[in-house]
Amino acid sequence: MTEEPVAETADTPVVETVVEPVEVSAVDTPAVPAVDATAPESTDMPEISEEITAQYADVPEADDETSTHSPVDYSQFTKQDFVNLLETQMAAISTPSVGPGDFKKADLVLKEVKPLFDQMKRAEREAALQAYVADTGAEEGFDYKYDDAVSRFDELYKQIKSQKNTYFQNLDKAKETNFASKTELLTRLRELVETDENNAGDPKVSWNEFKKIQDDWKSAGNMNSPHNATLWATYHALVDRYYSNRNIYFELKELDRKRNTSLKTEVIEKVEAMAKASDETPVTRQTIDEANALFEEYKHIGPAPKAEQEVLWGA
Repeated sequence: MTEEPVAETADTPVVETVVEPVEVSAVDTPAVPAVDATAPESTDMPEISEEITAQYADVPEADDETSTHSPVDYSQFTKQDFVNLLETQMAAISTPSVGPGDFKKADLVLKEVKPLFDQMKRAEREAALQAYVADTGAEEGFDYKYDDAVSRFDELYKQIKSQKNTYFQNLDKAKETNFASKTELLTRLRELVETDENNAGDPKVSWNEFKKIQDDWKSAGNMNSPHNATLWATYHALVDRYYSNRNIYFELKELDRKRNTSLKTEVIEKVEAMAKASDETPVTRQTIDEANALFEEYKHIGPAPKAEQEVLWGA
């Protein structure tokens, strides 16, 4: 007879929909393009033309303040005002607790102000060129140098862009690691389920391992979105199989306990009959041996339902 099973805990998740497990295969994760922060600028128009390309699929729209972002009136901004604005954005994404939402907010600012700042640069250069032509009568030899505000703006733009791309590259690497971890956990869970289905595992050890896998799965972190659906479907299917197996186990266990109740009752009735007979006839050595044998038989029958266990033993 098997030992008493571990009691089911109240926090056991319930899987309502059965999903057939699917095979999981690694999917190539697209890399975030590297950033060339030192690319030379054009002689005629020194501007940074690359667009910020990071995706923010993992930023929850409901919790993201940028979903209600209101346009800002930059019409009265000077070049220094734009520099100060980028300084603020740089500070916001340089904190230890920075997240994808912070970079998304910075992106929105950059995409709004970059064309406006470039327009100011072009206007200044064009005005300087017109003044030069008026003085010299030709464009030959014209060499315009932007001031420190322009240099600082372009530097901050590159730094924010580079820091953003570095962040998402590291995030993708972490997600790849999480994918590998969760794939390994699925292998462990599948082996656990198959072991239970073959009745080859100890129920207590199996339950502890199952809870450990669940905890490890929760702490493994996010994965790249192409992998989420496949791995989650497989995980839920295996969890559902595990609980189904445990339900079958406990149903069989309950039947086994009821059978044990009947067997123990029979032993008790034999002992009671021997005790009644001892009132009329002397107790012999054979009677004592038979009684001891019945006690041993009782102990090895196995557990009865807990509600009846003490009653049977007291009898």
